[in-house]
Amino acid sequence: MSNLEVVDILLVEDSEADAEMTIRALSKHNLGNKLTWVRDGVEAIDFIYCRGSYSQRSNGHSKLILLDIKMPKMGGIEVLQQLKSDENTRKIPVVILTSSAEGTDVTEAY
Repeated sequence: MSNLEVVDILLVEDSEADAEMTIRALSKHNLGNKLTWVRDGVEAIDFIYCRGSYSQRSNGHSKLILLDIKMPKMGGIEVLQQLKSDENTRKIPVVILTSSAEGTDVTEAY
C-alpha cells in the first residue's frame, strides 16, 4: 500500500470468535489497514461520534465499517439507520455481516 491511502476499518461484532475470524482473514491477505474492534452498536456509535469512553479520540471517521446485524444494546440495522440519516456519516461504506442462520432482510431497511 505504498501509494494508497491507509483505510481505517471499524469492525462492529459482539462475538469474539467471529471477530477473531474476520481479523485473521484480513491479516491473511496482508491487510495493512488500522482496524478497530468494538463489541456492540452503542459502542460503535460512541466510537464514530467520539462520545463516552471514546470522547478523547480525535475526530476522524472510519473509511469502512464491517457491521454485524444482531448485537446486544443496539442492533446493526439501528446503527445503519443512524449513520445513513446523518449528513456527516452517510457516505461511509458499510458492509453488513451476520453469522446467524436467521437473517433480517436488510433490503427492507435500505
